[in-house]
Amino acid sequence: MKVLSLTSQGHAAAAKSLFPDAEITNIFPGSEAGEVQPESFDTVLIYHILQTLNRTEVESFARSAFAFVKPGGEVWMMTPSAEWAIRKLAKDQGSVLAMAVLFGEDEIHRCPVTIELMRALIEEAGLICRIATQTTYSVTNGKNRYDVPQGFVIGYKPK
Repeated sequence: MKVLSLTSQGHAAAAKSLFPDAEITNIFPGSEAGEVQPESFDTVLIYHILQTLNRTEVESFARSAFAFVKPGGEVWMMTPSAEWAIRKLAKDQGSVLAMAVLFGEDEIHRCPVTIELMRALIEEAGLICRIATQTTYSVTNGKNRYDVPQGFVIGYKPK
């Protein structure tokens, strides 16, 4: 199985943990795709990268990424949960993380990405949405470990 991982260098290990037996190609922001050919991967993983883009870049980035998946393959998209951030702010207005996820108040979170936005990107590209849900991922900060909500969408590219 061949996986194309589009993520930051800080999240490069995610692809290996999700697809331990796969041949993984990592492309990081700012790097060239090189000799990567369209429709040459069984799975394209877009992992915690969409929220780092400006709102106008999200759609073109996703469309470009979808071109690398083979017919019969999948696109996996994961990003911090904007839905969680909205609920968190409604309940506790002092959440710095929730503010950052929604309003881009740090260098990482520039644009909130909802599950529905990811689903729409999948469907507008002619892929079939198989899963659209919220899951968690673990973040370690010093000695503390947190389970943080993320949006998770899988799209299937028909043969």
